[in-house]
Amino acid sequence: MIETELRRQMNVDIHQTNYNGEITPRLLCDIFSDIAQCHTINLGIDVATLKKQGLTWMLHRMHIIINRMPHLGERVEILTHPAGVNRLFALRCYRVAVADTREELIKANSDWMIIDIERRRPVRPIERLIEINKTLSMPDDMPHNYIENKHLPADMVETRRFCATFDNIDFNGHVTQASYIQMITNSLDFGFLTANNLCEAEIVYEHEIMPDSTVVAFLKTEDVDGQTVIWHKLMSPDGAVEHCFARTVWRKKG
Repeated sequence: MIETELRRQMNVDIHQTNYNGEITPRLLCDIFSDIAQCHTINLGIDVATLKKQGLTWMLHRMHIIINRMPHLGERVEILTHPAGVNRLFALRCYRVAVADTREELIKANSDWMIIDIERRRPVRPIERLIEINKTLSMPDDMPHNYIENKHLPADMVETRRFCATFDNIDFNGHVTQASYIQMITNSLDFGFLTANNLCEAEIVYEHEIMPDSTVVAFLKTEDVDGQTVIWHKLMSPDGAVEHCFARTVWRKKG
């Protein structure tokens, strides 16, 4: 029998929170990665198993809707499950809720590819993945609107530069998917991050960031219906490589 979902609970401790007493966007993405990895082990499609075939997982897109971030002292439950296969992409969903009240805090979906490690190119979904997903689909309440590169404003401006240090590198030898969202949010100034809550983030991963690389963050800010919408992209210093592009939505605290 295929266990199509996995649930875990955790306490939010002080080392997991930021200045505002909430878990950080990077930690949220790390939590998603941890539970997804555990679930793929249960399903027999984990990284170690794939590597024996010369393959590995690589994230292509993450879309997160946040009612509010978990805060210090809360106990939360994280749920994940596969949500079907769309062409080359394996879809996976996540939910975060307060453990005792069931208040839903966060929901997210993601698109993953299986990559040929040597060629660094996607391959067709393997038979085991198709078997797991043959009766599964994306829930209706998950975000379905997807940004594309053509949506990016032309007049984005440089904000900050980052270096891909050792602690940013994952098992595939490149920058972790959570480090991308950390660079994106850290491209914003302290005053803005103190005064606003992140309520939506969608990031599309385009090209790997390799160890010791310099990454340049660009953004464009718009006011839409009382919220702040920010378009982002991470580029190589010479502008030749676009590592990712993203859209985040923020609302004033209080």
